[in-house]
This record gives sequence, structure tokens and C-alpha cells, in this order.
Amino acid sequence: MALGKDTHRKVVNLSSDLLSRINIYQEKNNIASEGEAFRQLIELGLNTQESNEDISMRCRIAKDEGKSFGWIIANILDNLPQVVGYEVTSKGLTVTFSNADVLVGKKDSDKWHLHLESGGVMEIYYIPF
Repeated sequence: MALGKDTHRKVVNLSSDLLSRINIYQEKNNIASEGEAFRQLIELGLNTQESNEDISMRCRIAKDEGKSFGWIIANILDNLPQVVGYEVTSKGLTVTFSNADVLVGKKDSDKWHLHLESGGVMEIYYIPF
């Protein structure tokens, strides 16, 4: 596979036991390459460690880069254990975190402002996908 401009190659040392566990994961999940198994396991591990503040920052950065809310759902929010659900309505996108934190997005002119609040749900007001 050719590396894209947003792809980086890393070399790591692994114990035999860890490599065996990765290979078992690869086989159980019918993953074609060892590299993809590594990538998936890293993603799974990072997803379980991210705080709501980390997730909020990733959403902010993506929005600042011009990413749609559809992209944010598919590439950031989907499959996060901290996200218990989300709903798209005429008002926007509401994402509920397991600890009831809230990421609120409001539009001021053409600029979106996102900030994290505790004790509720995450609302990012509507922009067409």
C-alpha cells in the first residue's frame, strides 16, 4: 500500500506474546493485513482513553478544518464508548455522553463556537451535511 500524505509509517518493538495476541485478533476479525490489525487495535485503545474534553477538541479542530457534521459523526463520534447515542433533528445534532457532559455548538455569524459543559448532552446546532 502506498502511503498517502496524511499517513505515517512507524516502527515498534513488540514482545512475542503481544504479537501473538495481535495475530489472534487479526484472524478472529478476518483482517487482511497485520498493519490494519495494528491500526484497529490502536484506534480501539485510544477511543477508550479519550476524555470528553479530548473528543470536544477533535470535533472543534474538524469543524475549523471545514469538516461536515456527517464527517464528525462517522470519523470521530461513531464507536466511541463514551458516546451513548446521538440524534439529528431540525435544530442540529445532539450527542449524549455516558457521564452527561455537553458539547454545545453555536453559530455566531459564519463562525461556529464549540464549548464543553458538564451535566447534560452535546448539542451542535444544525449545518446541512
